[in-house]
Amino acid sequence: VEVVFKGDNFSFDNYEWNYGDRIIVEEYIPGREIQVAVLNDKALGVLEIVTNRKFYDYIAKYTDGEAIHI
Repeated sequence: VEVVFKGDNFSFDNYEWNYGDRIIVEEYIPGREIQVAVLNDKALGVLEIVTNRKFYDYIAKYTDGEAIHI
């Protein structure tokens, strides 16, 4: 996953993509990371995840201390 923000110096010409000849590009929409646990059609609770990284990514999710669960 690659996230490119406005103002970043990025060009597809200089980007090496090793996963085929197609790529999906989506606009980044900033916001809060909210997760809700559901069991038997009932919400069990809401969890907000906060990180100091640019966004909630693989490292933030799986590295101790990279995210705070509120």
